[in-house]
Amino acid sequence: MNSIAELRAYIQPSMDRLIDHSVYKNLKSIDDVKYFMQYHAFAVWDFMSLVKALQTHFAPTTLPWFNPQNTDVARFINEIVLSEESDMDSEGNFSSHYAMYLNAMKEIGASTEPIESFVEELKNGAPLFETIAGMNLPVELKQFLKFTFETIESREIHRIAAAFTFGREDIIPEMFLQVLRNSGEMQSAPKFKYYLDRHIELDGDEHGPLSVKLMEIVCGNDSTIWQQAAESAKRAIEMRISLWTLIDRKLSVSTQKTFYLAD
Repeated sequence: MNSIAELRAYIQPSMDRLIDHSVYKNLKSIDDVKYFMQYHAFAVWDFMSLVKALQTHFAPTTLPWFNPQNTDVARFINEIVLSEESDMDSEGNFSSHYAMYLNAMKEIGASTEPIESFVEELKNGAPLFETIAGMNLPVELKQFLKFTFETIESREIHRIAAAFTFGREDIIPEMFLQVLRNSGEMQSAPKFKYYLDRHIELDGDEHGPLSVKLMEIVCGNDSTIWQQAAESAKRAIEMRISLWTLIDRKLSVSTQKTFYLAD
């Protein structure tokens, strides 16, 4: 394996399963949307750590300053950080996409307590992996977070870039389009709709194609690196499928849409 085309062929079955997942069609009521968002908020949050890992590698903050080794990649990563940390929200104010998402949750009455209490623990110095392990949450969500941060901790930039590109940027536009197409409740959640529309626009038109170029740079002509990147991309997608399956299963069997804690 030594090309984007071969990597895409390797992960395509997993991507198809994600896009065709039944969870999208089960977002039938505003309570379903609330339930979905309470889980998805963790993915919105941990995405930025992938971005920051890439920024640390390609556009590091050092004193004294030194010129980036690849200014094209540094520009791309810095543009993503700019839009993710300080984009224009639906009311014309600057906001991170994470804060936008929390505001969208609050608008429809979805509880932000699970994600905010988790982040607050980390802010107060709680160790990351121990905090994830100790969370009273389903194993699928813990595994999702654990994979993200184990990938980051590996410091293998091709694995990080692959999880970012194919587990997030490249797949998000089609995934969010499925949410918009199948949920009939977007009129009741205008801030959530704005969030989805904004990501479809950014990731489909700008970030997605540029992230694919990033993969070509970090993998070069090394077939081993390409294979490892493909495995990282596939695992990232499979982690998302597992999370979606958890949500879908609970939507299908529960009439009371409250945040599900671990058994």
